[in-house]
Amino acid sequence: MNTPLAAMTARIIRAVATRGRLLAMSSIGVLGLVIAVLIGSDDANDSANGLAFLEEFGFTVFVPLVVLVVTSATLGTFRDDRNLVYFWLRPIGRWQITCAALLAGLLVVAPLTLVPLAGMAAALPGTSVVAAVLAGVFAIVAYGALFTLLGLVTTRALAWGLGYILVWEGFLASLSDGMAQLAIRTYATTILRSTTDSGARLIDSVGPTQATIAVVATALVGFGLTTWRLGAMEID
Repeated sequence: MNTPLAAMTARIIRAVATRGRLLAMSSIGVLGLVIAVLIGSDDANDSANGLAFLEEFGFTVFVPLVVLVVTSATLGTFRDDRNLVYFWLRPIGRWQITCAALLAGLLVVAPLTLVPLAGMAAALPGTSVVAAVLAGVFAIVAYGALFTLLGLVTTRALAWGLGYILVWEGFLASLSDGMAQLAIRTYATTILRSTTDSGARLIDSVGPTQATIAVVATALVGFGLTTWRLGAMEID
């Protein structure tokens, strides 16, 4: 059905799914697959090593980086080009523009992230393909909502996003449970660990239920703030 929402989603996908962007992000996934195969083929590596690689590479670097690059451009590109006004002229609400941006971003990043994650899990010892994909879905939804907002409010979304991924989630969140509870990675890896044989948690106080609530809350807050910002900003 050729609705305004569907038309906007398709337009945003065409804008963000450029050949260069897709090739660059796909290459990171291929790199992860190659490393996972090498780890899995080494008999000296056990399930703990496999899970550690999936967490450290897959959910600390790969997934957030791909989602940042793609979703920060869904509205950011149109704002930079001063083309958001063409969306505004359509007889739709601001929340529908947010829906189109989030949907477009998720449709692009899902195959770029979930397929490599499944491949890595299949190659690594002691990891579950289903768990990896499920955790990946949680991650891309939460990161997608956050980075879509970031791309709308600043022209330096990539720099700020990388700072968040590398400094906060990659380093500071490992220093204390309090900081870790403000990291999306914590909730993605909680889902991953909760469906593996180890059953160990990254944080004792955070289980699957808390992780689900946190991801849903992050997505709703990101959606609400993006919609509010679209309504408050002025477009030339």
